[in-house]
Amino acid sequence: MAVESQIRLAAKLYEMRDTAKRFLGDRYAGHMADLRKMIEQVQSVLHIEEPLAAATKLCTANSLDGVAVIYVMAAAVEMIEPTQDPATAEQPK
Repeated sequence: MAVESQIRLAAKLYEMRDTAKRFLGDRYAGHMADLRKMIEQVQSVLHIEEPLAAATKLCTANSLDGVAVIYVMAAAVEMIEPTQDPATAEQPK
């Protein structure tokens, strides 16, 4: 069973992704692809399996803050649960 703190963290992460989408608009997918590569490099170099852990390392090692953190964490969320295009998403039966 998920603990309240885990649920709150997940909510904040999804909020970051929503904010990144609003800020970046049409540039969102490209920006997330670039950040994904950076996160994957951190995962490879530091042998970290979890994208969120690698994103956190990336943020702290580079002293990122503000919007930069929002973008990096949004990219990690995209790696775990990619945004589905409503036009191609499977419709309930």
